[in-house]
Amino acid sequence: MRGGGVFKAAVAFAVGIVVGCLGLAPSLAGSADSRVAGLSTAVAQARGELEVARAQLRSADSVVLDVGRETLAGTLAERSVMVVYAGGVRDADVTKVRGLLADAGARDAGSMRLREAFFTPAMKNIASNVLPAGATLSEDKLDAGTHAGEILGSLVFHSSATDEERASGLGTLRNAGFLTYGDGGVKPADAVVLMVGPDVPTEFLTRFAPALGSRGGGLVVAGNTESSQLAALQGRVVTVDSIDRATGQFAAVRQVALLVPPNDPDPVGDAE
Repeated sequence: MRGGGVFKAAVAFAVGIVVGCLGLAPSLAGSADSRVAGLSTAVAQARGELEVARAQLRSADSVVLDVGRETLAGTLAERSVMVVYAGGVRDADVTKVRGLLADAGARDAGSMRLREAFFTPAMKNIASNVLPAGATLSEDKLDAGTHAGEILGSLVFHSSATDEERASGLGTLRNAGFLTYGDGGVKPADAVVLMVGPDVPTEFLTRFAPALGSRGGGLVVAGNTESSQLAALQGRVVTVDSIDRATGQFAAVRQVALLVPPNDPDPVGDAE
């Protein structure tokens, strides 16, 4: 059962008890105090069930991570992978995915957070200042999501831009408030794990993600359990749900390993 299913089952149990007590209350003998006491007991029992479920999920996550590290070992050797995240994704989940990528032997191409301004039409207005030489934007698809994906893809994927173009373009986007990345910079990537939270607009994402993937190697889009955003992307890009659980984090890295072909161990440049 998924992590979300365990929580739902516990919540359904609690609701069932409360509704049952309320439905029977008019026909039960006893004072209002006894009925309140019964409800309090039911709520306490439901809370206990939820705590048990949480403990079981934490234990399962620990096992998955231990087994996952062994399974992934070496599957991404000499391949560079970047993590791009946005829309309320937890920093802890980003750290865990990057850790699993390292366990798989991937080169760390860095991580990048897309800020709220990135998901606005303003991204299109800056294209002429950041696109590498030879890169173009779609003329038949003029929406902001498509162009944003083409712009970012042209800058982050391996061999899409020179080191100077990458540093200049991403630096311009960072200074303009569209995205952030660490002082250590980012490197060109053979693959990108795009982690999306609930605050990323679905319509934008359905156009952005395919356009991003069209400019490079592998792309895996990962979201939380039962994300409606991922459902909208089915059949267009590789998606993984439950990125907030160990199973989803393992699956995302495994999908990257399946998508990206072997890469020669050539030096790669930085965007600082």
